Amino acid sequence: MSNGKWIYVIFMILMITSHTLVDNDTSTDELHKLKDYKPPKDKICYNIHGGSIEINNTILSYTVAMGRTKKRVLLITIDLYVYDVPADCFDPTRNIVYFKYLSTPMKDKYPVLYHNPIFKKIKNNMNIWIMYDSDGDWICMTTNDSKQAINYNVDTSKIYKGFALSGEGPEILIATQEPCKCYSLQKREDKENTITGSGTALWLTAYKCKNGDRIINSNGIEKVTDFRLLCFDHDDSYIFMVEGTKCDSKNTVEWPLASGFVSDGIFVLIGFPDNYIFSENVFTQKGKKIKRTIVANEDFYKCAGIIPPKKFLLDNCRNGVINYNNKQCICCT
Repeated sequence: MSNGKWIYVIFMILMITSHTLVDNDTSTDELHKLKDYKPPKDKICYNIHGGSIEINNTILSYTVAMGRTKKRVLLITIDLYVYDVPADCFDPTRNIVYFKYLSTPMKDKYPVLYHNPIFKKIKNNMNIWIMYDSDGDWICMTTNDSKQAINYNVDTSKIYKGFALSGEGPEILIATQEPCKCYSLQKREDKENTITGSGTALWLTAYKCKNGDRIINSNGIEKVTDFRLLCFDHDDSYIFMVEGTKCDSKNTVEWPLASGFVSDGIFVLIGFPDNYIFSENVFTQKGKKIKRTIVANEDFYKCAGIIPPKKFLLDNCRNGVINYNNKQCICCT
């Protein structure tokens, strides 16, 4: 081979090597950027990390409704912003929910609901909770006196007549993964289980739709049982439910709560500044002592979400970097 041909071969080898190194460096840089990406907290999680907000000298929860259906995790704030992420973004083993998107104003996300005349009347004074059935996911809303109520189908953007509650006082509705079912917590005055003779206690029941398990066919919802009292064991790490008005330990459950949901048989109650997690067996097995876990809001909500370009997903998806499902970034840690 002549000297000229040798020089040409060596030149081509150098060009290929250089091109390969550039490609590898570019991929590494992109991967590094993805792993290190942390959006500012005030953009995604600042308010829900804090857990509460002060309005007219009253401390209120920033979260007013949260639920996990088969499709999504939905969170609605007191100023009517909506977080909507896939159901896989809740990690029940670590008690973490990942928000990869900024919240969206309800007026933009659900304009049909936001501009509905009944919603406009009740939006500043309503119970709000998440339900689901074979027709889709629902946001259910009613005033405390149940005189005005609407149900909004998230998937069809249609509005239907809402549900009346028990009328026994203000209630906190808890979403479930069963069709046309929710739990309800009620805070009542308690004079029997306190040394001072005054205090509060949480009572729990469940609602199911009448006439089957489709919301649009239901004539309302009805209680499965009467409200029952939640008590601590003598060890405050355990709770149980009793009939009657007295706890053996003289210690009732009185957490500051705003919303919650049941996921895979586990209650996740949203409070401020903490969330309370325990087995659904506390309701299904009356009197059984159930261990409870407390998770602070700043540990419960993780907001390092990012959606990288589709080409990057296809080329660089790896365990520990992103969770990949159907060519979409589901949850980014």
